[in-house]
Amino acid sequence: MEVNDDSFSAKMEDLKGNVSVVEFDSEVVDSEDRPLIENGARLTYSVYRRDQRTGRTYGSKLAINRKISWSLQDEEKAHQLIKDCFPDSLLD
Repeated sequence: MEVNDDSFSAKMEDLKGNVSVVEFDSEVVDSEDRPLIENGARLTYSVYRRDQRTGRTYGSKLAINRKISWSLQDEEKAHQLIKDCFPDSLLD
């Protein structure tokens, strides 16, 4: 994701694996999610169809996924798990 003053662009991949670069106006993101717009953030863009008695409607939703923050303790545990699962002697 690349962020500009009032818009951002992102590489999008559909369910068939087709990749496109798309530019969005920042206003399409819910106001509470706008602080999450930053370089490298991941997003989900959903398009849906809703059938109701009054007729069929179409819509879409763009959500910015929160980045996972690891503490130093989490990183140390992960490195220890890697060492335990993949010891240096594994390939000897």
